[in-house]
Amino acid sequence: IKRTESVRSKIAEVKKRSAGLREVAAFRKALNRQFGNTIRAWRVALNEDGNSTLSKAELFKACQKIDGYRGDVRTLWSILDVEQQGIITMAQIDYRAAHHLAHFRQFCKNRYG
Repeated sequence: IKRTESVRSKIAEVKKRSAGLREVAAFRKALNRQFGNTIRAWRVALNEDGNSTLSKAELFKACQKIDGYRGDVRTLWSILDVEQQGIITMAQIDYRAAHHLAHFRQFCKNRYG
């Protein structure tokens, strides 16, 4: 019986994680559709105060403005805020874009000071 409960628990965790990953994919798709890419979405719609982080309240507010995204924002937040710090960065939304942006910033700093 304990083994069955353990298996059911694991299956439930996997289903929850899968649903969360689908939520992130739908969110990124809506960002890309409206803004062209996640870097522009981050700068224009998500990180309006420019502090490089996004709180839960900021994300919830931003999601209301994103055309085509009507997903479960609570699930989205729980997947993005993996470390449960109460803030997220662009890297949690799109690691590759954040990585490219960091390299570009470093290039500009090295080249132009």
